[in-house]
Amino acid sequence: MNAAQVSTKFLIVFGLLLVFTLGAATFVVGKMSNVNSKVKALSSGPTRATLELNRSGRLLVKAQASIADVLLARDASERAASLKELAQARATYTQQLDIASSDDPANASTYEAFKTAGLAAIDRACGPTLQAARGAPNAKPGLDGAALYQHQCAPSFNKVIEGIAAKSRAAPAAANAD
Repeated sequence: MNAAQVSTKFLIVFGLLLVFTLGAATFVVGKMSNVNSKVKALSSGPTRATLELNRSGRLLVKAQASIADVLLARDASERAASLKELAQARATYTQQLDIASSDDPANASTYEAFKTAGLAAIDRACGPTLQAARGAPNAKPGLDGAALYQHQCAPSFNKVIEGIAAKSRAAPAAANAD
């Protein structure tokens, strides 16, 4: 009979531990669901748009570096690889700003303006630089290409990148005002 009392007490203690564990698990799952919903709220809307805007700024810097790489390429294969990187950066740049526009419709015109200015920097302002590089398939474009880059291409990029940085810095202040 004494053995039955010990096993009963053991089962009671085990049952209490099981109930405590289930209660703690339920509490933790509830808290994690709450945290998950808050993280989802942060990763959508204007916050995500700001993230995509920052990414687009980095892609614009990558495009600028690719143009410089085109000028510094030692042969046609390096030049082709740099032009491919430029095309990828250009395409992804527009995609990131399209995502930002859809996540933050209130500022869609601002994102569209950044997209237009960035593409103008790549296509129009840097067009002569890229033509100089393409026109010299077996040689460097030399000082002419570097001068075109320095005077026409780089300043256009800098204006857009500075605008993106200013918009990104303003975003946390606007979010805190809400």
